[in-house]
Amino acid sequence: MLNLALALVLAGNLILGWSFTQFKAPSLGIPLGEFALLIGLLFLNTRASLREIGSVVRLLPILAWSGYTIGSAALFTSEYGLWALRDASQAIDSLYLIVGYSFARRPIDVDRLFRWIPPMLAVAVVYACVGFAFKTEIIAVSPGVATEHGETVPVFGIFNTAEVIIFWAAACLIIRPPEKHASLAALAAGGLASYVIVVFQNRTAYMQLGALLLLMCGLRRAAIRPLLSFAPLLLIALIAIETLELRVPGRLTSQVSLSFFVDHVAAMVGISDGSNAAISAAASGVDQRMQWWTDLFERVTVDPPTLLTGLGYGFPLISFGNVAGIQVREPHNSLMSVFARSGLIGFGLWLWMHAELFHASLKAFCRARANSLPGLWQDRLLILLSFVILVLIGSLGEDNMEKPYFAIPYYFVWGVILRIAFVLRSAPETGRGVTPRLLAGRDVVVQARCQDALR
Repeated sequence: MLNLALALVLAGNLILGWSFTQFKAPSLGIPLGEFALLIGLLFLNTRASLREIGSVVRLLPILAWSGYTIGSAALFTSEYGLWALRDASQAIDSLYLIVGYSFARRPIDVDRLFRWIPPMLAVAVVYACVGFAFKTEIIAVSPGVATEHGETVPVFGIFNTAEVIIFWAAACLIIRPPEKHASLAALAAGGLASYVIVVFQNRTAYMQLGALLLLMCGLRRAAIRPLLSFAPLLLIALIAIETLELRVPGRLTSQVSLSFFVDHVAAMVGISDGSNAAISAAASGVDQRMQWWTDLFERVTVDPPTLLTGLGYGFPLISFGNVAGIQVREPHNSLMSVFARSGLIGFGLWLWMHAELFHASLKAFCRARANSLPGLWQDRLLILLSFVILVLIGSLGEDNMEKPYFAIPYYFVWGVILRIAFVLRSAPETGRGVTPRLLAGRDVVVQARCQDALR
């Protein structure tokens, strides 16, 4: 029952995004995501999970980063109240790594998770693709939920996670296509990627797509060609739109065109000819963010103590208000947020933690390949890593890690990856695959040739 509740929390975050994070546990006032985290840590086998995680990665950077950050934020609560803990939400949500690992300790739950992912993605993709076209109408009839700022936001019609979800669905279709329908799956994946670029018109999407290509280049070269299928589809669609004079609006423009996307890519480095107001605003936003980051760097490096420990928690890092007049707290770059709030100590621990996580995941992938394990395990790791990469790359231009609807699934997925890595450490010598007994954590000696390949 608890695992089902956790799965529903993950699905809610990924499908509804920001609005889901505003739902509170009845009578407690705690956001559902953090309430599920607390219950998971209390009732799942946390001690055993930590012991097993420690055999896959170094626990020190993981526990030190979350402990240091949460502890630092707690010191600021006397001055700024619960806003200090709110600004440390990534560190709190990073404990989902332990919950995700505990979730995946039973083989039946691992299999169930990967059976849930396709239908969840299907619902999320349909909701994003169809819903975005009727966004205004959906918001008009949607029920509302109150935020911590006192405003009411619609439950439906906010598509914060759309680009990540659609790209992830495209990656899943390519990594593990339906049997006998690989070509159709590649075509669908290309169509989904094209839809993100044409309709959502987010510059971060170009970086995310590039990162997926690099991931496939390193771990699954056969997937590069299907993933690149979006390029001819996109080009054909843009030519058809201009030739037939079709009116296809996007997020930033009332009429999609090839020239728009050329200018949109140039806007990533702050270049604009001023012919399109939306692109000009996007280009000017590059200078604005660079100014934010420069100012923060100067504030953090003002003296050695601040450089080591950061500026702290409970207050906005920038002076900027959104269209609703609400103060924006983060500088649209999660790495800069970590550095600014926790200094070199926190930033160094965060980087060390991620180095450990990526090393363990790549080691597990190589182990599955070297030990001749079934392609299922490689596919599962690659599917999870695709999601991780999409969220992480998005955090370079947005504050993804400070948003629970990204941070909760992100660290949960890392926990599942570590569980798979632990299982693959005990791969049988026969090379015939990982059995349910192994998934249950039984000790088996790893093949010597597999260990040699991974040294």
